[in-house]
Amino acid sequence: MNPYIVRPLDAKQVAQAFPLVRVLDPHLTLDSWSSYAIPFIEASQDFDKRNIITVQSRQGYIHGLAACRLKLVLHGSRILEVENFVCLDLTGGRRAISTLLRATESYARNWNCSYIRLSLLEPRLDEGQPNRNQAAIDLLEAAGYREESAQFGKSFLALG
Repeated sequence: MNPYIVRPLDAKQVAQAFPLVRVLDPHLTLDSWSSYAIPFIEASQDFDKRNIITVQSRQGYIHGLAACRLKLVLHGSRILEVENFVCLDLTGGRRAISTLLRATESYARNWNCSYIRLSLLEPRLDEGQPNRNQAAIDLLEAAGYREESAQFGKSFLALG
């Protein structure tokens, strides 16, 4: 029996999930996390095709989460965009990560998506520190995902 269950993130659990996302981004504040998470939760209640899903122990401890949203693309296909996929298997196994990955794929099937685009929560690494996402990267590659690098970004914070 899988010790993990999949549930949508509830508004009452936003603060509980904060330490998990903060593990990979120690500069994140509870206010910024809440400002990101609450609109996802509220949209899911309005039947918008987006949600934050969690992997929890049967006791309610959150081990992983991913923000999912349906995107319609120009040629009529549906893509499930999964961002901030973060999961910690504290026991050293990969059952929580596998459960979260299966849950995102289930969302894609339920929403009739033809493709999943998944982004890991980018860790802020210090020199010489191991990548805490390595277990997720290994599992994704084994499940047939491939790394894509055709995205560009521009920061407006440093512009004067």
